[in-house]
Amino acid sequence: MRGRPVLVDCDQSREVTVREKFASWVGERRKIPGARITLADETTGQELVIWSQEN
Repeated sequence: MRGRPVLVDCDQSREVTVREKFASWVGERRKIPGARITLADETTGQELVIWSQEN
């Protein structure tokens, strides 16, 4: 992620907590130019949720 903040939480049993963290990150960073936040499954690589200023 080349100098960009990354949040890692590997416990899939806590998906609700991870999604809450995702929502919190969007709230905190939504005004940063070019911000893009992706919630992905590290095992499969599947992107579960993507937020960007373009959306």
